Amino acid sequence: MTRVTASLSRVVSSFWRHDLNSQHPPSWLGAIVAVAGAAITALAVKADWVGDSYGLAFLPTPTMLACGGFALFVGGITSILPVSRRKIGAWFLIGVAAVTVALASDTALNFQQSQQTPANIVAPNGRAAPRESRKLLVLKAAQEKPSPDLTSKFVMLMFLSGAVGLVRWSAPARKQTDANLQARLLAADKPSMSRFVCLEIQLGLLVLLSHQFNLISPLFHHQILLLICFGFLVHYFLPFEYRLPFFLLLSLSAIVSVFGLLDAAWLIGIGLVLIGLCHLPVPFRFRVVLLVIAGFALAQFRVGRWHAPWHDAIWPVLASMFMFRLIVYLYSLQHRKAPADFWPSLSYFFLLPNVVFPLFPVVDYTTFHRNYYDEDRHLIHQRGLKWIFWGVMHFLLYRAVYYYMVIGPEDVNSVADLVRYLVSNFLLILRLSGQFHLVIGVLLLFGFDLPRIMNRYWHAASFTDFWRRANIYWRDFMQRVVFYPIYFRLRHWPATASLLFATVVVFLVTWALHGYQWFWLRGSFSISAPDVLFWSVFGALVAANTVYDAKNAGRKKSTALRQRSFVGIALHTLRIIGVFSVICLLWSIWISTSLSEWMSLWAIPGPTWKDVTVLAPAFVGGVVLALWGALAARNEELPHGAASRATSSPEKSFLAAALPTAAAILAVLIISQPAVYGRFGQSFAAIAEELSKEKLSRQDLATLERGYYENLTRVDRFNSAMSFKGEPIGVPITSTRATFSASCFDHRWDPRTPHFTPIGGECGTRNTTNYRLPEPAGSHCWAARPK
Repeated sequence: MTRVTASLSRVVSSFWRHDLNSQHPPSWLGAIVAVAGAAITALAVKADWVGDSYGLAFLPTPTMLACGGFALFVGGITSILPVSRRKIGAWFLIGVAAVTVALASDTALNFQQSQQTPANIVAPNGRAAPRESRKLLVLKAAQEKPSPDLTSKFVMLMFLSGAVGLVRWSAPARKQTDANLQARLLAADKPSMSRFVCLEIQLGLLVLLSHQFNLISPLFHHQILLLICFGFLVHYFLPFEYRLPFFLLLSLSAIVSVFGLLDAAWLIGIGLVLIGLCHLPVPFRFRVVLLVIAGFALAQFRVGRWHAPWHDAIWPVLASMFMFRLIVYLYSLQHRKAPADFWPSLSYFFLLPNVVFPLFPVVDYTTFHRNYYDEDRHLIHQRGLKWIFWGVMHFLLYRAVYYYMVIGPEDVNSVADLVRYLVSNFLLILRLSGQFHLVIGVLLLFGFDLPRIMNRYWHAASFTDFWRRANIYWRDFMQRVVFYPIYFRLRHWPATASLLFATVVVFLVTWALHGYQWFWLRGSFSISAPDVLFWSVFGALVAANTVYDAKNAGRKKSTALRQRSFVGIALHTLRIIGVFSVICLLWSIWISTSLSEWMSLWAIPGPTWKDVTVLAPAFVGGVVLALWGALAARNEELPHGAASRATSSPEKSFLAAALPTAAAILAVLIISQPAVYGRFGQSFAAIAEELSKEKLSRQDLATLERGYYENLTRVDRFNSAMSFKGEPIGVPITSTRATFSASCFDHRWDPRTPHFTPIGGECGTRNTTNYRLPEPAGSHCWAARPK
């Protein structure tokens, strides 16, 4: 055992020090690289200089070449520094790498400038313009050609990769640590060019797929997704201890690019204050009191009682980052579940995808910290790509349901319409499912080996099974923070009574926290009769099911083999159908504006032969899907499944995971091309064309025409594209930022001097799809836009 440990230590040390079994680079090589980088930077700056003391124009190509050259300069200097000072250069290179990735993804600068020329610059009265005015006009004119050069991006990233490689090559050997840590570092820090190319190709195809279907928002697939793609390229080759800081810098750069410097500074500053309160050297209960006071103060800003110096657009993202994670973080600090180190703590709150996905899973800090590169890095990254692809497919399925299946309550005129209404509106949860899979996949791509977020919730065979499958992170959050503390405090009660009481409290807290979430995301409270009825009935069903499962736990173990028989599979299939039907029924209550609206759904004629002909094929399809769920559940219970996967070699596991995902991504991308789907007929081509665009469904368009949708406030229940549209944007924008799309929180900003105009008169409500929407009385909607 000692010999194996020593071998592992030598391998890790050798790899870190020499990488590809080469020697340290000579000092003259680092000096040459530094001089070359300085020369490239100087030439690029000279090419970008406007002249006449006007300053830099920040053109795309010179800026990127200057950044790449500066990375080479920093890398060369770092490689020849003494070992005691080399970390300073390495940290500086991490900052340059973050800026480089931001430039490559077009998040750092917006080069879309107005079409003004510097020639004959005169004031309106015919006199020569003042020097400062001429300077502004010359700088704007120098940026008339804003298109970033792909070659410049490639060269910049190559320069950065060379700098990172040189620093890795010249790094000193690691200090000897325990065998477990050495083995973990070996799995986390060893690169493989073939696997990296495979991962990067899949990620590039996913970027193309997102562009092809215009998923999420323009901000996401034009900038944030590119930031993720280029960030992963650099992150992969960074030394292990610098990856977490680099991830944090990427996250902060995304926040700055979305909100602008001023609002981003407020968001980050408020977040740092809240995190700092968690670590004050005072008793734990005093820290909790201080956080409650801080939350109360922020609530006064949220409702508008106190004037906030930042824009309202930061509230959903700020709230999403801290409203639940602070609870989880405090719980971890209290019970010492994981060390609260500097970089993991900040990275936990400022997660990269959070800036465009305010409705975010409740990630557990202990799992976040413990599972960071806890196995072979390539398997973690590959699972991340798989979840991203699943998220994309869920979004496409959501669009199909939203465009072609969803109907409103006023369109329910028959039994077939009623079934369609119940099922289609529940299936709109695919948007949330896709979003959750996508963000967890992105986190896995950067080494956070988080568990699955949802597990075939449509195959739930009981209400407790649905609760376990639908949102695994929320279930674990409630179980850890609410259920276990209450249950173990009531150990003197009868087991059934304590179990029932703890379950009921969990659902009461869940209901309260949904209202708490609504307040921070929307700025108001929402309590309605459908809410009360939904949570009451659903909580009662889960509580009763929990007690039943506890009483019959022994009998279930004895009948486990019988459940795999034909009769057992048939009964399991029927249970899946029954649970799905009840969930759809409860969901229809939750999305209703009132109980009277829901009751009106049932005022329809009895079933007719036409209803039978429509529903019979749908029922057969549902039975097939339920049977699939029953068979999948049986396979999950087989004891040899996990063992067989664990004994396979890493190479075989990676290939087995990568090939199906890559093939599926490529197949969907090929089919989505007009030249391909046009061969399948006009109907298929029309559907494929519609699915590639985001628009309002016929139902929402009809609602829009009737003009009553301003009162829709079903944001966290109803997944329609018209969610988040009942609230006017509010006050005029007073700094450089642009429109606010609240369903995906597409905050975009313009780094230039703004000219404030209403956006084409198309203001009034927050709109996912940029359609013209009516303006509610008394509202004002302004955005920064060049004239």
